[in-house]
Amino acid sequence: LRAFRRLWLALLEAYEYEKAIYPYLAVQTTLSETKDDQYWNMISSTTQAMSAAVAGANSIAIVPSNGVKESDEFTRRIARNVHHLLISESFMNRVVDPSAGSYYIENITQDISVSAWQTFCVLSK
Repeated sequence: LRAFRRLWLALLEAYEYEKAIYPYLAVQTTLSETKDDQYWNMISSTTQAMSAAVAGANSIAIVPSNGVKESDEFTRRIARNVHHLLISESFMNRVVDPSAGSYYIENITQDISVSAWQTFCVLSK
């Protein structure tokens, strides 16, 4: 998502578009479809939601799931409360860009952006 935002702005600049239009990026996380262990699903959904927040998603939807079974009260409660965990434990609501300044994330985003831009330039000729 971070690389997509950079590529989008580069594309607007390349085509000399005067007004920047930012895309709205939404992500849907789901509890693991392969595991029947509710506690594994709880950790998995929290990790997916935090990854989406760090990547810069504008909206995150957490869907309850219990493997191949129907969701039960526990998985519905976890799906409702993951955002509370990210707010109260990680303070994801208090920062604009949670991964800004992270050496690894900034470098990998730059590498992905450069590679994708080069591919776009070659394909657009």
